[in-house]
This record gives sequence, C-alpha cells and structure tokens, in this order.
Amino acid sequence: MRINGQLTGKVGTNTTKFDNAFLLIWLVFIATFPFVMDYLHLAPPGTQQSAIGHAYNLSIYKYNPSENIWIFPKVYFLVFTSLILFLYVLTYKQFKNTFVYLLAAYAALALLSSIMSGDSLQYVLLGGEGRGDGLLYTAGLLLLAIFSYTVYIVHGKKALIYFYYALSFSAILEALVAILEHAGFDPIKFSSFSGLPIGTIGNSGMLASLLMVAVFAAIALVAQKERGIGMWYSLLALVVISSGLGCAANRSSIGGLLIGLFALNIADMLFNKSKRFVFGSAVAVIALLLAPYVLPNNTGVSKTYTNPTTLKTRLLIWQISIEAIRKTPGQPFIGAGPDGLKLSIIKRDLLNLLLKEYKLEYGWKEDPELDTSINIDRTGMPLKSYALPIKFPRSKSVRFMQVTLDKAHNLFLGRAVNYGLVSAFIWLLLYLVPMRTFFSFGKAHDALLLSGSSALLALFVYYLFWFPAPQVEPIHVSLLSLLWGAKDSLISTKAKG
Repeated sequence: MRINGQLTGKVGTNTTKFDNAFLLIWLVFIATFPFVMDYLHLAPPGTQQSAIGHAYNLSIYKYNPSENIWIFPKVYFLVFTSLILFLYVLTYKQFKNTFVYLLAAYAALALLSSIMSGDSLQYVLLGGEGRGDGLLYTAGLLLLAIFSYTVYIVHGKKALIYFYYALSFSAILEALVAILEHAGFDPIKFSSFSGLPIGTIGNSGMLASLLMVAVFAAIALVAQKERGIGMWYSLLALVVISSGLGCAANRSSIGGLLIGLFALNIADMLFNKSKRFVFGSAVAVIALLLAPYVLPNNTGVSKTYTNPTTLKTRLLIWQISIEAIRKTPGQPFIGAGPDGLKLSIIKRDLLNLLLKEYKLEYGWKEDPELDTSINIDRTGMPLKSYALPIKFPRSKSVRFMQVTLDKAHNLFLGRAVNYGLVSAFIWLLLYLVPMRTFFSFGKAHDALLLSGSSALLALFVYYLFWFPAPQVEPIHVSLLSLLWGAKDSLISTKAKG
C-alpha cells in the first residue's frame, strides 16, 4: 500500500485502480511497441549522394531511410509513453535505490559525452544515420526502465506474469510475419525486405532477439502448468515463436537461447530439485531446429551457421572499437557521443583498420589502401559524409566509399565508445547483478523469475556480438528492470524477516 507516496507492506498487495490503470498502459505499450512503424510512408524521403557523388558532386538520389520507416515512429512512441508512465513514478518517489542511481549516472555520462562530442545537434539528439539512438531515445529508455522497476515494486509477480503474456502475444504475431516472409510472402510490403525475415522490426538479427526473449516468456507460462486455455495458449506461443526464431536464423540469438536454456534447466534441477522446464525447453529447441527445413523457404536465402567470416569481422570491429576508446580524450568518463564510433574512425586515425574490415566484409581479393594522391574538395561537407578514395595496387582500380561502420557489435564496447568506460561498467552491473541474485537464491524463485533470469543471460550472450537498437531494446530493458525490482523486493522481504 501507499503512505504519503511511499510503498509499505507486502509487494503486490492493496493495489488501486490508479495502479492498475498505469499497469494496463504499460502492458499495451509492451504488446504494441514492435508494430509501431511508418506503414503509409508518411515521412518524406531523404536525399543522399552516392560515395562517388560526394567526391565529384554527382548522383544525388532519394531514398527512404530506415529510421523514418522502422525506428523514429517507435522512438516517438517510446518517449511519449514513457513521459506518461513517469508521472506515475513521481507519485511513489521511489528514487533512493541502486537501480535508479545507476541509471542516473549513465544518463549524466551520456549527456556529458554528447555535449563534448562536437557532433551536430541532429546526431546528438537523434543518433547516427539509420540508428535513431541519440539522447531523445536514451531519455525515453531510462524513464521506461524506472517505471518497469516501480511496477514490480507495486504489483509484484503479477506484473511479470502480465509482461510475459503481453510479450508472447506480440511475439506470436511477429513470428507469424517472419514465417510468412520465410515462405516468400511479405505481408508488410516494404522494400528493405530482401530475404531473411525482418517482421516489423526491419532487421532479422533484431527480430530474433525479440523472439529469443519471448521463448523464455512462453516457457515460463508453460511451467506454470495452468489448465485449460492458458496451457494451450502457452504451448501455441512456444511453438510459433520458436519456429519464427528458427526462420530468422541469427546465430547470436540462437546461441544465447541455448545457453540460457541450459542454465535454466541446470539451476532448476540443482536448486529446486525439479524438471519443470525440460518439456518446454525441448519443444522450443525442436521447433527452432526444424522450422527452417519443415516450413517452406522461398526467399532464395540459405544462411549457414558455420561461416567464419562474421566472427572474423567482429574481431576486427572490436579491435577498432578498443582503439577508439583508447584514443578518446576524457575516458573513462567521457565517450565520443551517440555516433561516436564513426566519428572516432575519421578523427582518431583508424581508417587503415577500417579498410581491413572492409576487405573481409566485402570479400575483396587484394589489400586496399587509401589513395592520398586524389584531392577531393570537401568544402562545407560534413565530416561523417567524407568519401574515402580506396585504391587496389595490383588491379590499379579506385573506388570511393564512405565510413559505414558505426557500431561496435558489442553492447559494452559500444557503451564505452559512446559514453565512456564507466557507462559500460554500469551496464555490466545492470545485467550481472540480477542474474547473480536469481541464480543463487534457488528455491526462493519460481518459474517466472528463473525464466526471466535465464532470458537475461541469453540477452547478455546476444549482446556480446550485437548492439542495442531502439526497435527491441525497450522490451529487453523492461525485463531487466522487472528483475531488478524483483531482486530488491526479495531482499527487502528477507530483511524484514
């Protein structure tokens, strides 16, 4: 209950209509957020010069940037909803806790790094081209995190159950779209669909991370062993979502899922002497593995999981990111800003490393070099739009390419590049602390919390090879925040005896 805005008594009891109304707003947000996009192409197309055009003032063309279609609608929806939800948080004044302190410290580091970056206000507020993850998005994400934390403090496990249902409902629809795209039919009808399923997310890897978390939500609901329609819904959700994940064919998500499922079952067997997750895990893995072969594949794309090129390029990207961190003035507290990696590559003499990554990524047969003999008039041209003259000594050919690498493909390296090493350490704590809590308390936790912790572990593995994106990270951070709320509630309950 509330006394003068403060929470007292047992978590999840004596909630009011006011509490339930904001819980409903939040659940509607979770269920609908992945589907918010510019279906009607209302945003005007952008104009862009090709790489050669930047060099020689040629070839200006129009295009529909991904941030207009997939990202900005979601960012604006996030910010609008988060501001409403934060009004609820203000009534409780639950700010004196480690979770909020960590988020506030991260917000301060992001703001300071953005101010010091020297980047344009557009990129500071809206993020790099095609990304949408600037300060506007960051503000919405952190406000949502604080609300999600508070909603567990107020509603207890009921909030987590409802979150799983809202997420699984959303993921069923996304998985069905993915399965249709895998069969060669694109129900969304957007030009960026080119083979691997993208759902309403815009990228197969990001879609896979949403479905990966939803698999754990479905397994948790199956493990509740409800009778009747609840059990049938949970099983249907598990099969459909796992099949959609199999069609998305993202190695990082599948690796995270398998590691998370292994940890989930081992922890449950050791701590609770139970095998309640074995059936759900088996259904998920079977559906995941069979889907790409049983379901029709008319995309013309067959992705292999054994291609070593991706890992090699990741290693080079991490090397570039580490060099960018090392050379950024103000570290460990100040990074290079929201679009920091691209800025750092240009400003910190990392172009030769970039060419090595390009060679792997594009399969060039000979070593590229920067052609310093070509003088390009860059008067009035933004720094990040520079076209690089690249020569190939053996074939004596030259091509022009812009700096396209802008993400570290690792959440923690990315945070360190953009907002400093301390900010990366904050996110490491945000992930590790609840996982340590729930994997050590054992019997104190039911299927809901153990499944959530395993999903967090799967996300941790995924984010070692991927970067956070506005299309899916708010869902991930909502789960993270719920688990922090559960951790603090559990510790508080134990302290009171």
